[in-house]
Formats: sequence, structure tokens, C-alpha cells
Amino acid sequence: MIKQYFIDLRNVFLNPGKITYDHDKRKHVYLITYFILTLVLCFIQFFISVQIRHFFHYTNNLSTTKITFLKVVILAPLIEEFTFRAIQKKSIMNFILSLIGIISFLFSLFYPQESEGFIIIIFICLGLFLIYRNKTSSLKEILPKETFFSQEKTLYLVYGSSFLFGVLHLLSYKIHANDIFIIILSSIFISIFKIIPGFMLSLLRLKFGLIYSILFHGIINLIGYTLIYNS
Repeated sequence: MIKQYFIDLRNVFLNPGKITYDHDKRKHVYLITYFILTLVLCFIQFFISVQIRHFFHYTNNLSTTKITFLKVVILAPLIEEFTFRAIQKKSIMNFILSLIGIISFLFSLFYPQESEGFIIIIFICLGLFLIYRNKTSSLKEILPKETFFSQEKTLYLVYGSSFLFGVLHLLSYKIHANDIFIIILSSIFISIFKIIPGFMLSLLRLKFGLIYSILFHGIINLIGYTLIYNS
């Protein structure tokens, strides 16, 4: 099982189309194992980043701005997973979720003060839509089985979404430097340590489904939120 994890971890970088799951009877065991190992890798990455971050000059906006639990632990994982990872597998619903994520992300970017209520309304509407469809259609019609894109397209989608995930997280940081060289190095450093979790979340999304990458994303944000606001 651990060996399979590292095979899948390699595949998410080289051939994500090979990441499949066919162990339904032991799903909970695989899921817990993958969650724990991914969490360990995230903590190793965090430890490394802490050790070398003093060479750079930046702060996380979370440490200087009071942001609600709802936004960090619930809404952010939903929006970011819809935006960056829903589209990694092919289905009509994934396209809809991706579109909702992009709209919510852009709204929160340009209208941060009003975004929380707007995004909640969007997700309520989505929930009501699914409830309505569930009464009029079978579940399979609402959420048709996901399929992979071609191996080449899946690779592009994983790399593209992970790099965007990393680069756009620069918006959550403030770099304290006037030297352009330091600014560029700090930006690269921050991006790399967000791109890597992007690949890890892609692994969970492709292996088990979008709901589990959202759940893991929420756990990571909860840990970060707790460390920042209780330190």
C-alpha cells in the first residue's frame, strides 16, 4: 500500500492518467494511508520552508489580517479545488464546478470584502440545484461517471493547475524588499512551496475523487489557521 502511494506520487508528475483506484473493499484503509503519507510530506515540506525562509523577506496575509474560519477552512478549499482540480477529470458536472470555482475566485479577488456572502449564496444555489435534480433524475444523470482525458491532456491539466495554484498564492503574501532580485527569488520560493502541494492534492483528487482533495485541503488549512491564530 505504501509502495503504491509512491508509485502514484511518481505518476502524478510523469503520467497522472495511470492513477486509478480499484480497491473498493479497502477504500477507507487506502484513503487513511494516502492522507497520512501526504500529510507527512506536507509537514516535511513545511519544515524545510521554515528553515530557509529567513533568507527571504515576506509575510503571509493570514498573519496580518483577521480572516474568518469559514473563509479559510470551508470556502477556500471548495473554491480552489473547484477552480484548479475539478477539471482534471472529464464530466459535465466537473466543468460546471470548475466554472463556479473560477467565478468565485475572481469575485473574492476583486471584491474581497463582499466575497464571503456572495460565495455562500453560490454554493447554496448549487446545493438546491443538486437537490432539485436528485428529485427529478437519477444520481447517475446528475453526476455521470468521471473519465480521464487523454494521458497527454491529463498531464497538461495537472501541471497547469498545480503551477497556477502555486503562482496565484503569491497574492496571499507580501514581499518586503526593494531589490528586484530578492523579490523574484522570494516569489519563486513561495510558488514552489505551493506548487508541490498542488501536485499532492491532484494525486488525491485523481485517486479518490474531488471530495477527498477538498477534505484534505480543508484539513491543511485548518492546521495552518490554528497555528497562525493560536500562536
